[in-house]
Amino acid sequence: MEPKLNFLIICENAFLSDESKNLNLINVFDTIIADNFPIKYPGKFSIVAKLETTDVDHKIKLTIQNSQEKITETLAEFKGGKHQWINNFFNLTFKTDGIYTIALSLDGRAIGSTTLTLTRP
Repeated sequence: MEPKLNFLIICENAFLSDESKNLNLINVFDTIIADNFPIKYPGKFSIVAKLETTDVDHKIKLTIQNSQEKITETLAEFKGGKHQWINNFFNLTFKTDGIYTIALSLDGRAIGSTTLTLTRP
């Protein structure tokens, strides 16, 4: 089975419900507007991926970068099958406006990406 990325979403908060384990996504966005740069994103935001893979151990990597630099990178391991991966980022600094790529790789192979736009009003 080829790995399948069902979605890659940026939001203010993501969590699983206690009893049902349903995924909750609060305030989905793809743009941040700021008067000045650099900007430190206030508080927390989440990036959530839903994957379907073979039922073996996998290594996953999420990278946030623009054309000039890598902002952050997150690594994890998980057992295959259907998997929802929630990544929380706190007070992340973006030095310039522009397009930031959020890229996801599984076992060293790119499987998907999305973009986050930082702009001035």
